Amino acid sequence: MKVFKYIKRFLLDLNILMGYLTKLGFYNHMSDEEYLKKYKVSLGRELNLENP
Repeated sequence: MKVFKYIKRFLLDLNILMGYLTKLGFYNHMSDEEYLKKYKVSLGRELNLENP
């Protein structure tokens, strides 16, 4: 039953999902501007490039 809990959390938590897909290279084909736009829409905040 723990497996289902982790799968549910993975699919519903956008922070985990976005990080995992980024690590797998799912967004490699996108330009930087497209990725930043997707990041902002998915996570609801802008990526801080000044003070990461």
